[in-house]
Amino acid sequence: MCAATILIALIYVFILKWVVKPVLYFSMVCILAMFILFGAWSWMKRAEFDPTTQKKNYDYATAGAGVAWGLAFLYACFMCCCWNNISLGASIMEAASDFVTSNIRIVFLPIVAYIISLLFFAYWGVTAVYLYGVGDPTFDAKLPIAVIKNNEQTTYIAWYFLFGLLWVVAFFICLQ
Repeated sequence: MCAATILIALIYVFILKWVVKPVLYFSMVCILAMFILFGAWSWMKRAEFDPTTQKKNYDYATAGAGVAWGLAFLYACFMCCCWNNISLGASIMEAASDFVTSNIRIVFLPIVAYIISLLFFAYWGVTAVYLYGVGDPTFDAKLPIAVIKNNEQTTYIAWYFLFGLLWVVAFFICLQ
């Protein structure tokens, strides 16, 4: 399953190089068309209702058409105003896919980081259990296990160890 995931990711990155801009622009036009078509559908539904007897439905259909066309207008304005940023984002995506396809070993970085993280978490879990067990056991007949009474130094070490876990996780995130 892991090999299939890597293979699919590589195929996706190779395909992304050629289809990122057409898919982006096509999806933007489709969203605009859906707003316009929803407005037209609401306007046509409006004609089915009698304004005197079914005023509420007539008003809802009119409002739906107005809202849909208003959103279509705003969406078209945003597309026009942000066109340079949209095309820049698509170009950046193309450049990123070119970089990844020319440096295939970058795909394996998350896998290596995952394996190292698993090893560290296994170490941390064993050490945390050991730290929890340091102290004087007190037995209570009502409880199925003994309660460990820790001294102040053990509590400080446990907090330090928890901080170490958070720091190492942040380090792994930054490393990637």
